[in-house]
Amino acid sequence: MVASLLADLRRAGIRLVVEADRLRAIAPVGALTPGLAARIREHKAALVAALSPPAVLVLPVDEEIARTEAAKHSRADLGTRLARLEAVAATPGASDLDRQLAADWRAVLAAADEATSPPTERTPCP
Repeated sequence: MVASLLADLRRAGIRLVVEADRLRAIAPVGALTPGLAARIREHKAALVAALSPPAVLVLPVDEEIARTEAAKHSRADLGTRLARLEAVAATPGASDLDRQLAADWRAVLAAADEATSPPTERTPCP
């Protein structure tokens, strides 16, 4: 049913866009008839699911890659980059890639902090 509705919309010159789980129709004036609008409302959930990109699992960055990247940049530079990426990732329209990049740079910053922290010594308790 969704495929035939999308085909009908395409023939009418109507394009549907999903923006932050909301469905928006971009159409020439007069193209979106009350009948088509009713069909869109009726199948809204299925349309959003069909038009949304698949979910992407945020994976941890490889520790060796994080250490290598951490060695290339100053701590201040890493903090600035991470702040920018986290700001983008926190917006309602952020993509899974935005969130993945923020997670990756958090790991790089953690690797930089680990590399610059003084070694700890374990002393047995008496």
